[in-house]
Amino acid sequence: MPAFLPNFKLAQMEAEVKTNAHGIKKDVTDLVDTYIALAKANVTQKAADAASASAAGIIMAVLGFFFLFFAALGLAWWIGELISSRIGGFFIVAGLFALLTVLLVAFKEQFLYPMIRNKIVKKVYE
Repeated sequence: MPAFLPNFKLAQMEAEVKTNAHGIKKDVTDLVDTYIALAKANVTQKAADAASASAAGIIMAVLGFFFLFFAALGLAWWIGELISSRIGGFFIVAGLFALLTVLLVAFKEQFLYPMIRNKIVKKVYE
């Protein structure tokens, strides 16, 4: 057996290792690029969901405000007619809103904060 054959096999194996290493490097680069693209897509999706939920929330809050405003006006007017004092009706409704505000401030730790926190966490992990 000639002496150059083991060197030939060694050179051939080195070439295969270089080719395989280049292929692995390309595969790893493609995998990293894919993960980066996936992360960008996930962030974009979350941002779009947050923006649409915020816009919908703002629209619902404005409409809810107008509903509450006109319902309170009607209630104050009606109570004013019942007690024969329009100003008294408005003060009674204002008192109801003041009571609701005091209750909300007093129980915000037990009711308001957990409700908002749960909605945010649920939205993040959807």
